[in-house]
Amino acid sequence: MRKQEPTGSALADADVREAAAAYASLRAATAEAALDASPAELIAMLGEGLANLRGVTLQADPQAQFTDAELSELAEGGFDLSPLPEGRGDPRARAAVLHARMLAGALTVPRAAKRLGVDESRIRQRLKEGTLYGLKVAGGEWRLPSFQFAGRGLLPGIQIVLRALPHDLHPVAVLGWFVTPVADLAVDGEPCSPRDWLATGGDPERAARLAAEL
Repeated sequence: MRKQEPTGSALADADVREAAAAYASLRAATAEAALDASPAELIAMLGEGLANLRGVTLQADPQAQFTDAELSELAEGGFDLSPLPEGRGDPRARAAVLHARMLAGALTVPRAAKRLGVDESRIRQRLKEGTLYGLKVAGGEWRLPSFQFAGRGLLPGIQIVLRALPHDLHPVAVLGWFVTPVADLAVDGEPCSPRDWLATGGDPERAARLAAEL
């Protein structure tokens, strides 16, 4: 029997498990969005996520990047800046999976146009205006993440909030902000996410002011 030589590119067991979990997550997302994606298309989505993180560096101790004043402000905002535990998976890999899952559940321009009852040209115009949020994938095609939709339409006031978002935010950061409870957006004393805030009739201008500060 030929002995297999170890290589530096061989996947560790943890990497294999994470890859399998990522694939299962993408399969679930495409099923939920009623999309028929092949294994090759799912892998391409994950590749888009990885490409989007190219050049991002990771420090074992994130606190080293900030001043004491900045650390205090970030901690008040709910950010966990504790050092990464040894053996924990690279957060960039998890971000790539989240990015791919967002793509898997996103709408194409034709699907978005059909859902909103408008022409495809109107969807592209709103993407250009910034009143719809979209990601460009390989080939220059647009994908519109589902967090901005509600039922057969859009979240009330979503266009006001989207226009306020800084243009250089990573897509995973945008998604995370929309679905994470925020202390400044409370309903009956309980913090709610910007998405839930808009869905329940909250003032979009208030959410937009928070979005502009990201």
